[in-house]
Amino acid sequence: MMTATAIECIEKRQNNSQLHKVKKINPIPRGATHVKLTCPDSKEAVSEVKDIGWVFSYPYQCPGTLTFLKKIRGGFKELESIDFDGVWPPKEEDDAPRLVT
Repeated sequence: MMTATAIECIEKRQNNSQLHKVKKINPIPRGATHVKLTCPDSKEAVSEVKDIGWVFSYPYQCPGTLTFLKKIRGGFKELESIDFDGVWPPKEEDDAPRLVT
């Protein structure tokens, strides 16, 4: 037989587990290996996805379009694009990702 405190503990665990189920949307699509930044003045830069945190942020804040690429045998395949304001990670204004494709 369970006591009142044991039942309260179980209810608290259930409530806490529901709070942790909220996931942030990852702006990097699955399978992306490289990122291409296209600035408004038509300059382009390509880098690996693992370097995105420091390559495309301070002090090199350049707004433009980020295109996520997947490395294939003959070159790259474009996956998705997002508007980029020069700050990584992008701010989550709402639950929908900002797709440009």
